Amino acid sequence: AQLWAVDADIKIRYGRISKRMSETDKVSFEKFVADEQAEFVNTDPTKPNLQALIKMADVVLYNNGTQEELFAQVNAILP
Repeated sequence: AQLWAVDADIKIRYGRISKRMSETDKVSFEKFVADEQAEFVNTDPTKPNLQALIKMADVVLYNNGTQEELFAQVNAILP
């Protein structure tokens, strides 16, 4: 089994959540960045630590483009 991580530029991720328009996604960019940073380096073992998960990943994909571009990355990795 392999662990894959998918990441994207923070501005792209914020733009995507802004388009979703759900109640929980209605935050300022500054709040979004603060929340992301807290999850990225969290030392609480009961909460996400994205930095540690990405380091553990066998494959890291960057989803900064279109869905088709992400699928192309996946297809290039699959046997």
